[in-house]
Amino acid sequence: LRIEAIKINSDIPIKYRAHVERIGDMEWVTNGEIAGTTGKSLRVECIEIKAEREIQATAHVEGIGWLTSVVGKEISIGTKGRALRLEALTLEYV
Repeated sequence: LRIEAIKINSDIPIKYRAHVERIGDMEWVTNGEIAGTTGKSLRVECIEIKAEREIQATAHVEGIGWLTSVVGKEISIGTKGRALRLEALTLEYV
């Protein structure tokens, strides 16, 4: 099933945005705000994250499975330009 929106709660300042089908990159939001859409049945294809501390993340993408983990203070998980839904993700501070 697709992810349509995401909300990240963190004790460390964090910014993130969703890349959504037919919309593209949405506005940056901060800790605890919703990225993506609600009630529109639009899939999130990618999540970009900026944090003050390194994050390790990976995503499960339609037709591909689990992608290789990425680590950094500015990361992108999922795909853009391939029309594939983001189905699951993991995030943790390292």
